[in-house]
Amino acid sequence: SKGKKLELEMLNMTAALKSEIEKLKVQLRSEREKRSSLTPAVPILPEGKAEDDKESGEANKSSETEQERRVHELERDLATARRDFTQVAAQLKQANERIIELSTLQEKTEELQARYESKADGAQDEIAA
Repeated sequence: SKGKKLELEMLNMTAALKSEIEKLKVQLRSEREKRSSLTPAVPILPEGKAEDDKESGEANKSSETEQERRVHELERDLATARRDFTQVAAQLKQANERIIELSTLQEKTEELQARYESKADGAQDEIAA
């Protein structure tokens, strides 16, 4: 029962991490698409607006830099989620191995107990006879 509970908990954690990884992948893909679709706008402005044009270029640069930062952040989060997932998968494998060991021990214990009870019953029968 405790083993089943642990196994269920590990499966839930694994599912949650898989879901988180998928969300991060989608976010990362979206940010990359946004970044690649950003083409510097060439505003058609009346003469004498050189400074406005310069400011517009700087705004695009800062927006691009912000998106690059966000992409790097998402890549880091994705790497962390993958590492966590790998660790949980290893823990789940160990827990499953332990559950198998405990089940085997329980079966052997029950088998020995049945043999012991059988011998005890046989001894009782001999004493009674």
